[in-house]
Amino acid sequence: MARYQDNPLNSVLSDLSRRYEPDRFVAALISAPPARGPLLAITAFSAELARIRFEVEEPALMQIRLQWWRDALAEPGRKELAAHPVGKALSAILTELEQQSVTSNLGVLIDETLVAAQLSTGAIGADPLAAAASQNRREDVPLTPAHTVAIEALIFRQSAAVLLPLALPGDAAAVANACTLAGSAYGLARAAFLTTSFAPNNQSVVSKVSRQEVIDQCRRDACLAKCAIAELKRALAPAFHPLALVEPYLRLSEHLTPRRGHALLASLPLRRMWRITQAHWGRKF
Repeated sequence: MARYQDNPLNSVLSDLSRRYEPDRFVAALISAPPARGPLLAITAFSAELARIRFEVEEPALMQIRLQWWRDALAEPGRKELAAHPVGKALSAILTELEQQSVTSNLGVLIDETLVAAQLSTGAIGADPLAAAASQNRREDVPLTPAHTVAIEALIFRQSAAVLLPLALPGDAAAVANACTLAGSAYGLARAAFLTTSFAPNNQSVVSKVSRQEVIDQCRRDACLAKCAIAELKRALAPAFHPLALVEPYLRLSEHLTPRRGHALLASLPLRRMWRITQAHWGRKF
């Protein structure tokens, strides 16, 4: 696999990833060298989409920026993509994936990010499940921000995709199932941790559920995800290391207010490092 394009400890890419995707950033850094570069590239791309979603306030400008990424990824030769620091890290990875006949669904991830942003800003008022339908969504998950679960599933799928050349031949259906379950568990855990309500008054909702119901659903999906991951080739395991933080997020959400919990987790980076290190060396999620 291609090497990471910049020093991951001293670059705009690492700063971006550390701020918006700290779990995946640590997971990528701990991974073995063959997996580290591809995972850091995907992490930086995910972080860039998150930055656009949360920092660009004007919906039209947000859509323009996301459309630029879609066009740059689809452009033959990807010259515009290579001019962007994050795109430069992605370009070589995508070329190698194409040579291995591995499909990238980064465009779908961009579409989900746009829908999530529109829903959060009230730009669209459609039901989240109908407005952002994709093959990665778990329609049985009783949670309003279903787009969040879909985004996390897509990121897991992309992380696994960039590692597939290290694990060929592989069972694509088994990988997809593991990614969907992992995305649901991790997405729900983060939502439970970072939000105070799953039914905001300014959004159309699928169903109103209690926090404990969401936490229970999350733990069930996490258990199923771990079983699915155990059946995959070990070379794909680094893609799923963020799953190790599901239980810490849930415990904090059960015992602390979201604001206090966020401050606590931010002040204890060793907790993140320890859990992901356990996942790396012992596959203990």
